[in-house]
Amino acid sequence: MDEGCSPTCTTQQQHATSPLTPEMESFMLNFYLSDLKLCTMLAGFSKTVTENRNILDITDQDGRRCRYVGNRHKGQKQPSVIKVLGGRGHLFGRVCFFLQHDVCGKVHNWIIADTYLTAEKLEKYYFVEEKVLCRRLLHVSVISKPLVHVKSNGGLWILNAD
Repeated sequence: MDEGCSPTCTTQQQHATSPLTPEMESFMLNFYLSDLKLCTMLAGFSKTVTENRNILDITDQDGRRCRYVGNRHKGQKQPSVIKVLGGRGHLFGRVCFFLQHDVCGKVHNWIIADTYLTAEKLEKYYFVEEKVLCRRLLHVSVISKPLVHVKSNGGLWILNAD
């Protein structure tokens, strides 16, 4: 969890509570059990999530604040670009929105991100075309901090992904 963030979070502008789809419920439950090693009891596993489409602030283990911006943020900031940690290859995505999920009284933060085709490493940078591969549900512990990026030539140049 070096580049990931701890689940100590605050959110701005909470939105409506939505029911989990069966696919989301299965994915989340599997993640809690296998990756986070939580012993979730079905009674403590909420069947709903709270949506937040604007900003998610997270404080990491060293007390540094990390701000993710969603695609419906009304300010001048663009949605955050993130890297999915672990796995094979270099998978990058753009944050769409955030979900908060309650498990046994503890809130876990998730993001929905549009992920791109595999990035190409060029010297110290990565280049990825802005063609969406798929939309993914990701727990905040498996994503990087927001990455510095520049849009150019139909793609993104990602500067601080290593």
